[in-house]
Amino acid sequence: GMTSLLLDNELGEEQRDYVETIRSSSESLLSIINDILDFSKIEAGKLNLDRSVFDIYPCVEEALDLFSIRASEKNINLAYRISHSTPASLIGDLTRFRQVLVNLLSNALKFTSSGEVVVEVSSRKIEEIASETPNYEIHVSVKDTGIGISESQMGGLFQSFTQLDSSTTRRYGGTGLGLAISKKLCELMGGKIWVESQLNQGSTFHFTITAEAVPSSPPEYLADQQPHLKNRKVVLFCANKTNLDILRDTFNYWGLKTLVSPSLKEIATLTKIYTPKFLVVELQISDENFPDFLKEISAMELQHTHMILLTQNQQDMSFLFPSRFQYLRIPIKLSQLHRLFLGMPNGRDTLRRLQKLNVEDLPNRISILLVEDNPVNQKVTMLMLKKLGYRADFVSSGKEVLETLKVRPYNLILMDLLMPDMNGIDATRLLRENYKGSQPVIIAMTASAVKGDREKCLEAGMNDYISKPVKQTELKELLEKWSKYIEESQQSYED
Repeated sequence: GMTSLLLDNELGEEQRDYVETIRSSSESLLSIINDILDFSKIEAGKLNLDRSVFDIYPCVEEALDLFSIRASEKNINLAYRISHSTPASLIGDLTRFRQVLVNLLSNALKFTSSGEVVVEVSSRKIEEIASETPNYEIHVSVKDTGIGISESQMGGLFQSFTQLDSSTTRRYGGTGLGLAISKKLCELMGGKIWVESQLNQGSTFHFTITAEAVPSSPPEYLADQQPHLKNRKVVLFCANKTNLDILRDTFNYWGLKTLVSPSLKEIATLTKIYTPKFLVVELQISDENFPDFLKEISAMELQHTHMILLTQNQQDMSFLFPSRFQYLRIPIKLSQLHRLFLGMPNGRDTLRRLQKLNVEDLPNRISILLVEDNPVNQKVTMLMLKKLGYRADFVSSGKEVLETLKVRPYNLILMDLLMPDMNGIDATRLLRENYKGSQPVIIAMTASAVKGDREKCLEAGMNDYISKPVKQTELKELLEKWSKYIEESQQSYED
């Protein structure tokens, strides 16, 4: 937390390098500690699985989001494909499922210097298990074009504290615990993990879990009947074959008539002939034909054609294009693409508008109370709040919260869970039951070391949850989200 605050200040190039080294080393150490804790809990038989409903598409997309910047920096294509027969909603342990997927994605990007990393998800109904809700075997593969693994190295791959060889450890780092933990987690979730690979030809890691399907109507973008899109024409160009196959399959599933352009040069010609409803182009700014394409398309009279550009670049590049163009970042989220096809605002554009909320005006309307007993955590969080433009007070225990609220009301409380005298769960429960004033938004802050923390927080009456160590970007997003909610609630009350 302190290093992120320091990096927001004016630093010399050498100083910034020192601080970034400290931060990256701290994050590596935190990752090692988490791995060892997980491994210890598994070995002791103390790791229990949660059972909750989760949606497979957001789960995979959120995992990919974690690596989109790294993939863009390495110029690696990141993509996913989920078979249409896979249930959209499942009952299982979302956290542990995502942990395995994130670990495999991290390894794939670590050992891949060029090409792509592709996630594929499919399913098989398990007829042998009789239950009220159908059970499925969910099969996930993570395929990369990296360094690959020789046959002689396969044997120790999923063993604890094992790396492929000492040179790999030195070059790429790591503890050798990630795959061992993933293997144990897959087995706990009723599945298994394995790998197919050849040296210098890439690897494909597979894992399965067993999960119950939740009977529910799929979201609109997953429906095979799309009356608003059926038989509409779309001209599609993708330089990357994987992206081309995924999008063509999706468009056909939605009922669109897809015309694939063989090159960037041919797009304008096809568009003139067919006058499509949609034009979808995977953007490569480095392509020498890109300026000519942009100029030619911009000059054409295509008032009724929705133009969507897909780019791997993670920076905001909207200034490059005329206002008629909309763009999405790769990896492509089908829900966002579907929204654009229906003429609705892009989810990222909506998020960008929310991020422009005038934070400097909020301290006058939003009062924040930090409840934290650790002096260092108090200092870090208070400084982060100050940096973000918020004013806050702090207390050190659950009892002090209840006493403070008798004197002064607060809109939002950041509540630690483990504190002396009275913990955050008990303080929240008493506050919800007995506080006579306007109920504040309560956000839990915890290291999340205890199973079921999130569920306990929500059951006690908390509104949201942030994990320690608190990151300034995550705190900013959370506060903007709930500040907007508080502002709207106050406005509704005044009206």
